[in-house]
Amino acid sequence: MPVTPPQTSARLKIHYNGPYGDHVMLIRGGTDTSESTMVEMAMDLVGVMKVLNYNTVVYGSVEYAPAGQTFFNEVTGWTPVTAGGASGPASSDVPSRFLNFCGRSPSTGKRTKIYLFETYVNGDNSMRLSIAESVPISNVVDVLNDSANFFCAVDGTPCNWKAYANAGQNDYLTHRARRT
Repeated sequence: MPVTPPQTSARLKIHYNGPYGDHVMLIRGGTDTSESTMVEMAMDLVGVMKVLNYNTVVYGSVEYAPAGQTFFNEVTGWTPVTAGGASGPASSDVPSRFLNFCGRSPSTGKRTKIYLFETYVNGDNSMRLSIAESVPISNVVDVLNDSANFFCAVDGTPCNWKAYANAGQNDYLTHRARRT
């Protein structure tokens, strides 16, 4: 499959921080998705993801780049969102813990992922939580698959999102463990 330039689709960077530092979540829309639509999509997503974060996490700002542009501009009017999840991290928690939501475009086969850091959620032995196992995971997948939102792959085509979230602490080790 040929490499698709990263600026093919409209993009929104969601900046958030918590006890383990600063993070950026990148979401993609279609090639003609407007800034206002991308911000609405981000608000829908952050609204359901925030319960999976430590309670000190703040989604502080967003930046938008239309399709074809390589640079991002800060969006004015974004109201910071404070997470409403569990308490702060325990002494046994690790900064590298993440949830990973995966989608694939049915028309082009392009894959996409959205990572969520600053989460208290632990995976099980399969390193995966299905929508049947977790209401918050189900809520996130519902928003990602909602036809009113257009969360897309790098080429700007809509995705079907998997009915689970990968849960891990190190992506390399997670993939290696699944191969053995």
